[in-house]
Amino acid sequence: MRALVVTLLLVARSLPALELRITATPAVQNLAPNPCFELGRDDRPAGWSFGTAVPDIFQSAWTDGGRTGKCLRVQATSGKMSGYWNAPVPLVSGRRYRFSGWYRIKGGRILCYVHARKRLPKEYKTVTLDERFYAGSFRQHWLVPVFIPPDALPGPKPDQWYRFDIVFTAPAPLTGASISLGMYFTPGLAFFDDVFFGPAETTLDISATTDATDRVRRIVVMAPGHSKPLADTGGLEPFQTECELRVPHVPTDTPITVRVTLESGRTVTRIWGERN
Repeated sequence: MRALVVTLLLVARSLPALELRITATPAVQNLAPNPCFELGRDDRPAGWSFGTAVPDIFQSAWTDGGRTGKCLRVQATSGKMSGYWNAPVPLVSGRRYRFSGWYRIKGGRILCYVHARKRLPKEYKTVTLDERFYAGSFRQHWLVPVFIPPDALPGPKPDQWYRFDIVFTAPAPLTGASISLGMYFTPGLAFFDDVFFGPAETTLDISATTDATDRVRRIVVMAPGHSKPLADTGGLEPFQTECELRVPHVPTDTPITVRVTLESGRTVTRIWGERN
């Protein structure tokens, strides 16, 4: 997974007079350790560990064949217990976060979740964070008759990668949590790759600067799945040599398209936040 862009400076080669800056606040940093699982040694991925109360029924591996290189593998031979790959992440109380990534299931039921607990003795209570995503397949399920072909069963295709997405607000006074990927009380086999943990949304400050030979006519900001632009300056009158635009509540889970139209009618398009 490519790292998210925090500050992007682009100068269009075909239009040397245009300088386009796109800055995110807060900076969109992936806080998950080793998020694409490419780093590690001795057959263990850096920053991640596998845990279960019944290790005899699990096989965990850091392996090739991922969506973009290496990935995490979990296989359970029974549904006696769950087992997960785990990693720590920091939190700031009150902020909204996104935990997303990709999974592939050959059988069983997976659970991806963010969790934390903190006891507050003086207040006689415990603060709990538990945000979950489940997905499952009937392939290899013991209740499915053997004469039913696997392709006739409902659920994810075993050779296709699917995305999960969890958005939540960190409760006070938590300052950290764990992210977990694994098999949830079923036999089966699953793979995980390319995770992201960071801000759920951000504010984009866009600045377009030209000289008087080809001034800025319009800036439009768009996101996939939105019928209307996230922001649109409309037709600027008069045309501007310097134009600034602030766009709040920009989702961090999708590439954002910034399109600048110049006085000459030419357009310059740049993508912010494009990642796997």
